[in-house]
Amino acid sequence: LQNLSRQSMTTPLFTKTGVMPIRARRVIVALRYLIYLINLPRNHYASLALHENQNMRASGIPYWLSDLDWVIQHLPGCSLSLPPLPNISEEIILTLIKSITSETNSRLPTEIDYSNQLALLKHCLEPQKTGPNKLITRTLRHYLTQVYKSHHRLSLTHLLCGNMV
Repeated sequence: LQNLSRQSMTTPLFTKTGVMPIRARRVIVALRYLIYLINLPRNHYASLALHENQNMRASGIPYWLSDLDWVIQHLPGCSLSLPPLPNISEEIILTLIKSITSETNSRLPTEIDYSNQLALLKHCLEPQKTGPNKLITRTLRHYLTQVYKSHHRLSLTHLLCGNMV
């Protein structure tokens, strides 16, 4: 979509546009679906399938819950895991979603700080309507809203991501 090469840094796309990285966003969507499933009545087909899924997970057969747990554990910079189904509640899942969001937001500036390609993007302050400028990890930057021509946005994207090929 953006015509970026594989060597391009994608971290600026997330920090400058406010978009959550796709891997973390997909996990959050799956966790919200899990909230929906655990709130279903016990005799609902989807609820029965979820509890059968837990039985399969307990016996070591890979299935949706074990796959979701694997994906959570392998998120970049993430040290979280999905608890067993009997211990899962809506509050625990919401806490897990907040933790994933927090860990993702704390990892992004670290990637910028340790990259030589992104030296100009370190510690950028975002102007506020009232008060002093503020350091915000992920937000749509004010200067990006002022680029109206699509080819200018594409050029700016290539510049920010270090795509000088």
